[in-house]
Amino acid sequence: GTSQTLDVGSYNFFDGGTHTANTTLAFSNIPAGTSVWEYAYTPGQGAGPSFADYSIDAGTDLSGISGAPSFATINSTALSADGTKLYIALDNSSKIQQYTLTTAGDLSSAVYVREKTFPSFPQTCQGLTLSHNGSYMYLTGGSAAKRYPMSTAYDISTVSTTDQSLGLTSMQDINFNPTGTVIYVSNWSSTAEVVTFTTSPAYSLSGITNQTNYDLTDISLIRCVAMAHDGSGLVVIDTGNNLRFYPLSTAFDISTRTNASVNPSVNVRNNTAFDENFSMPGDNAYLFSARATTTVYKTQLAGRSSVTFPSSAGSGSYIPPVGEPVVI
Repeated sequence: GTSQTLDVGSYNFFDGGTHTANTTLAFSNIPAGTSVWEYAYTPGQGAGPSFADYSIDAGTDLSGISGAPSFATINSTALSADGTKLYIALDNSSKIQQYTLTTAGDLSSAVYVREKTFPSFPQTCQGLTLSHNGSYMYLTGGSAAKRYPMSTAYDISTVSTTDQSLGLTSMQDINFNPTGTVIYVSNWSSTAEVVTFTTSPAYSLSGITNQTNYDLTDISLIRCVAMAHDGSGLVVIDTGNNLRFYPLSTAFDISTRTNASVNPSVNVRNNTAFDENFSMPGDNAYLFSARATTTVYKTQLAGRSSVTFPSSAGSGSYIPPVGEPVVI
């Protein structure tokens, strides 16, 4: 049911079953003293990882925000894992602007923080992403791939630079799996190509091995690529302006993909001309900017389950990755 009371003083194990709606859990007779108890909740995908559940917002124009240097167009975007820090790469430059979102995930709450010209990046940034803890920022474009350590996490004014050749000549986008041990690159070759690398330590560009090239034969060239946080599918935007989802029968294994599904409601062409990049925090939200505009759009998978804690457990809400137990 949607209301469950668990008498911890009477039993030492409960199975609340599968929840199909918002469910309130109450605990009674919790042991005091040295006794230990815990409740584990494993979230599912809600309605399931159906690409039909994605929706797109009306977009947020970031030009003219107080204090921000003016710019003509946005080339790519990145968002911190907690949804409170937004980064945009400006077209025809190696400049990155940083914003704070005073409401997590709400682009309309953006407040300008700083602009930084990234050292030693030789051309326009096509791909922009962050490590999960904000210690590194990555820029790609053409044959250039650079990792920028930040001595203060998420603060682009504290970057230094390291360089790495990935052996590709037409890189567009770069992203990582949730643990930072697999790199995904969209590369312009004669086909729609996604290239993966294994890397150790996590989020390194120098310890790469096991290069694998995947040709997505059902589409043309790819602008950007990301793996769904739970590994259920590969998400790409092609040069036909379509946001596509490739379901994977084995999590994180691109070789097990089926043909992409396309949701017409999130066709980039319905909004503006061309997408450049997008990023994915842990709640499966995607940001993308359309070429030749100053607008950033957000699309998000509906049906994701979350946990809201009582005041005795710290309050607040948490959206954990699918299948990751939450222990109270």
